[in-house]
Amino acid sequence: MPRYKIIVNPTSGRGLGEQSYPSINAELKKLGLDYDLCRTEAPGHAIQLAKQAAGDGFDVVVAAGGDGTLNEVLNGLMCASTSQDDRPALGTIPIGRGNDFSFGMDVPHDIEAVCQLLASGECRPIDVGLVKGGDYPEGRYFGNGVGIGFDAVVGFEP
Repeated sequence: MPRYKIIVNPTSGRGLGEQSYPSINAELKKLGLDYDLCRTEAPGHAIQLAKQAAGDGFDVVVAAGGDGTLNEVLNGLMCASTSQDDRPALGTIPIGRGNDFSFGMDVPHDIEAVCQLLASGECRPIDVGLVKGGDYPEGRYFGNGVGIGFDAVVGFEP
């Protein structure tokens, strides 16, 4: 049975992450999944949690939040010191404001439906890009899109 690490950003979706925590826990328990559910505590924390989950041998690491949380989890998985064959799968529970990645991947936005999708084990490959420069001379991975200038500023607006 696969092991799932669920990383919930409690501040995503203007607090929807924290509100969704009990529902996520209840759905995963109802489905009988082997999972560990945790909350992020600060920006960048999901990167550390995802790296640790990869090192701990979880099969699937799930970002429960928006596109920012998903990006952090993706970066943690890509930077984990595991081989590509041993890297956990990336999952998402879209509870952010935009959820562009989930929309593009046809991931349901209903907690019950998305947990059932996770339990089904359905996986598909995605392309991952790497951009270097500015604040990230070592690089930063992305799975949805990358923007600079006005694009980036819009992403920081509430």
